[in-house]
Amino acid sequence: MKKICVLVAGLALGSMAVNAQTLYDANNIMQTYLNGTARFVGMGGAMGALGGDISTTSTNPAGIGLYRSNDAMITFGLQNTSVNSNSFGANLSKDRTIATIDNAGVVFSNKTGNGGGLRFMNFAINYRRSNSFNREMLATGSFNASLGDQVSTMVNKAGANVSELQDNNAYFNTNIPWLGPLAFNAYLISPSYSTDGKGNTTFNGFNPYYTDDYYNSGSYVNNQYLSREKGGIDNFDFNMAFNFNDRFYVGGTIGLYDISYKRNTAYYEEFWANSTDQKDDGHYTLNNYYNVDGSGVDFKLGFILRPIESSPFRMGFAIHTPTYYNLTEHQIAYLDYSMYDSGAQKMKDGTSCPYDANGSDMESETKYRILTPWKFDFSMGYTINQFAALDAEYEYADYSSAKLKDDNDDNMEYENSYISGMLKGVHTFRVGGEFKVLPELSFRLGYNFVSGSTKEYASKVLANNALRTDAEYLNTKNLYNLTAGLGYHAGSFYCDMAYVYTHLNGDFYPFNVQNVAYTQASQNISKNRITNERNRFIVTLGYRF
Repeated sequence: MKKICVLVAGLALGSMAVNAQTLYDANNIMQTYLNGTARFVGMGGAMGALGGDISTTSTNPAGIGLYRSNDAMITFGLQNTSVNSNSFGANLSKDRTIATIDNAGVVFSNKTGNGGGLRFMNFAINYRRSNSFNREMLATGSFNASLGDQVSTMVNKAGANVSELQDNNAYFNTNIPWLGPLAFNAYLISPSYSTDGKGNTTFNGFNPYYTDDYYNSGSYVNNQYLSREKGGIDNFDFNMAFNFNDRFYVGGTIGLYDISYKRNTAYYEEFWANSTDQKDDGHYTLNNYYNVDGSGVDFKLGFILRPIESSPFRMGFAIHTPTYYNLTEHQIAYLDYSMYDSGAQKMKDGTSCPYDANGSDMESETKYRILTPWKFDFSMGYTINQFAALDAEYEYADYSSAKLKDDNDDNMEYENSYISGMLKGVHTFRVGGEFKVLPELSFRLGYNFVSGSTKEYASKVLANNALRTDAEYLNTKNLYNLTAGLGYHAGSFYCDMAYVYTHLNGDFYPFNVQNVAYTQASQNISKNRITNERNRFIVTLGYRF
């Protein structure tokens, strides 16, 4: 790759409409991740009505009101993520193991009285990694289709001509996608002409490489995709909660978020004249380096009620405002190729990348905002003497109501229309229990289920002037977590451990041939079935004082 001379496209293009974000960017940030203290995780995150754990600052803030002493803790983890892909009978797997700091916080409990009314006024400050993006994926297959199909569709719809794609200012043209000149300069798409009986030539648009005159229309395409993602969302909660008569608890949390996400991908295609000789008749690799950084803020309000004074039964309710994210996105792309130039009638090698009028490589930068949906949380809890504590919880968030906004805080209507049409409401169920084996030793079990957020035939549709050059997308299915844990308390000191198994399926597509919103009838490319499995072991060390 040539040395990058960074030119910020979002600024250099001035007032042009910069189209970069998609529903999949919003969906990625909104995904849930079971994390917190080992006690919270060991019970599947089901503590909304039980309270008494600092991790409830992010689910039901009223849970901090049940504290009767100060508490300080830190949580460490070891995480292994395995992503398996299955397409055309080929099973591939990529593993990644990392060490994590999952939680660190402190609770200050202040007793205000013994009689009626307010009894405790508590404060909590908590750090939690609310999402982790660390994973790798390898997918391969032969689709008899090419990314060139999507690119030629995009540039033809944009009405682009050869001179526009060849122009030194092609990447500043507000009417064509960056994928257009990137692919044209690498011979991935080529112009098509027809001649009438009078010798007049007519330009008919662009064709993908493997349907060029040099090849038969039935050319065979071998595809491979490799990605590596890292980063996460760090959550800092500031909580205040109140205990009234040991029967009614109310709390509020201001949540601050810090996002750091990086994704490096390599998409490879190799062309064969037919599926039997497997002769290399051209190949290329499209490399994308994408990252997004930013911050967010939200507010959560929660309640816990013990309706019957003589009963330990509790009910909980919490409402989360939308999280308002302010983000900056960068992307660098380059395409290494060895392709046939039909004009010169020979193979040509090289690298194609976005460039300015001086020939210097450049990257795109866009600033935008995401407004996530409201969340509603309902829970019930019950304790059996000092032996057991049980909790069941339901949470709902309508992902289709999320909004993308530009840097001026105006709605991105084009992108939001796809969010509302292709995302859906997400249902989360949590159940968990804690059982005292000995006065000092507790055993915990939990189950956590999150329904899929994308509709079955959702797809990534890039605008005709999109700066983005990553065409791939993943439609996620249902996610579930199975958890187990142990807790040991010796006086003021305690040590909790938990194990989490996470399973998530999804359908991966390297591109969208027609670059349109798919329906069942128009889904015309084979999918890769992706299975994401995560094993985590976490330990919390704490001290109550």
